[in-house]
Amino acid sequence: MFKADVNQDRPQDHQPSPGKGTQTPGPVRQGKQPSDFSESIGGVLSQHTYTKADRLLKRADYLRLTRTGRQIGNRYFIIRYNASNTGRSKLGTTITKKVGNAVVRNRLKRLMREHFRHNRHRFDDPFDLMIIARKPAAGLTSKQVFDSLDRLFTNISGT
Repeated sequence: MFKADVNQDRPQDHQPSPGKGTQTPGPVRQGKQPSDFSESIGGVLSQHTYTKADRLLKRADYLRLTRTGRQIGNRYFIIRYNASNTGRSKLGTTITKKVGNAVVRNRLKRLMREHFRHNRHRFDDPFDLMIIARKPAAGLTSKQVFDSLDRLFTNISGT
């Protein structure tokens, strides 16, 4: 059977067949764009962002925190911190392969970033923070991660 013989009853163009009745257009998104939205709620959304400027990016920053930073920790996390000279708090995360596979490590990194994003306002002065996840952190629920980090952030900020 040749290709020309197959599906002879089917329309040859790729357009959908016209439906019966009048076509109503799909939903039209009107109103504010996401950038307008953050402004409309008083900038609350913008203070909970996590951009490249909020991250420790250079090896030298991590080494400086290791050498001169103060350290606080619990069973699940170690936080090394120091006053920031950039005028804003920055976060760096470190998780070794001993903690778990890539899925576990990425989940913990997301949770650490999320906690930082929502709680960095608690620091009166800006800090550079490096959060190191320990092996037992792999088994924590999201709430346990947030509670554990919350206790450490409270000790750092003094509130």
